[in-house]
Amino acid sequence: YDDRDLRTEAPSGAVYRLTEAKLANRTYWSGLEKAIRDELVRTSTVDIGMNTSLKLYGRPGETSEAFEARCLKVADDQADAEIAKLRDKYETKVKRLRDQIDGLGDKIELLEEQSKSTRNSELLSTAGSVLGGLLGGRKSRGGMLGGLLGRAGTAARRRGSTNAAGERVDAAENKLERLHLDVEELEADLAEEIIEIDERWMSTAKEIGTLSVGLEASDVKVAQLSLTWIPVT
Repeated sequence: YDDRDLRTEAPSGAVYRLTEAKLANRTYWSGLEKAIRDELVRTSTVDIGMNTSLKLYGRPGETSEAFEARCLKVADDQADAEIAKLRDKYETKVKRLRDQIDGLGDKIELLEEQSKSTRNSELLSTAGSVLGGLLGGRKSRGGMLGGLLGRAGTAARRRGSTNAAGERVDAAENKLERLHLDVEELEADLAEEIIEIDERWMSTAKEIGTLSVGLEASDVKVAQLSLTWIPVT
């Protein structure tokens, strides 16, 4: 019966049948309370949530939503801890690549300056060489040609140096590009591992079942005892 079905005032004309229970004895009521508690402990069970993968179990009175939220929180913490361990795995690799990239950047700047200086020297050394040989005074044709050929050879060597410097710059830039690709691949691998960890732990958090457990004496509390007469016809 619900408390709202009961009332403290008897209807008019009611006739009561007295009980043989020793209602006046205090021990009767304490014994009754214990009997109720023992009966519930012996016959009743409580269904609670469980997640064996996380080693979590629901608490008496905890709703399924609250238990799921608790599982998600624990799984989230576990995922964070596992992701944190990836720092040790990737930090050394990333640092080495970044150091190489920084070093190559400085080297490329130096090579570009050297290549630019070599080109300028080549231009200055060859500019006007033919005119200079022609207008430099009365010289024999053979002497003039010899001088021009000598300067032409020097210019060719300088052009070869310029080309070599340019090739070194290109090679360094190609290596720098490969290093950037290595960093991108490393970041892609890291992203895949993070996603896999997150999905795995979130899936684990949802592996929730139900466990029926028996009551213990401490789980049962008799909140109220009432002496009532049930009307019969």
